[in-house]
Parts: sequence; structure tokens; C-alpha cells
Amino acid sequence: MVHIRMEHKSDHEQVSQLNYEAFGNREDESKLIERIRASEGFIPDRI
Repeated sequence: MVHIRMEHKSDHEQVSQLNYEAFGNREDESKLIERIRASEGFIPDRI
């Protein structure tokens, strides 16, 4: 069973590491996610 929940700030490091590994050890995707989180238009519950 998979449990889906909203992301917490304490998840950010692990999410970045997961994306880094998933996209061939590239930081581009992780940095994009950081920029989206920091943007004014970011709505956390819309992910």
C-alpha cells in the first residue's frame, strides 16, 4: 500500500536526493523544485 501525503519541509533534502539520483546525478531538476517552492505562485497543496 502506498501512502500519499503533502510534502513537509523536513522532506526537502530527501526529495532533492531522490531527484538527483533519478535524473542521472544531475542537480538541474532538484534546483528547479527549489525555485518552484520559493516562488510567489507556489501552492503546496496543488502538487
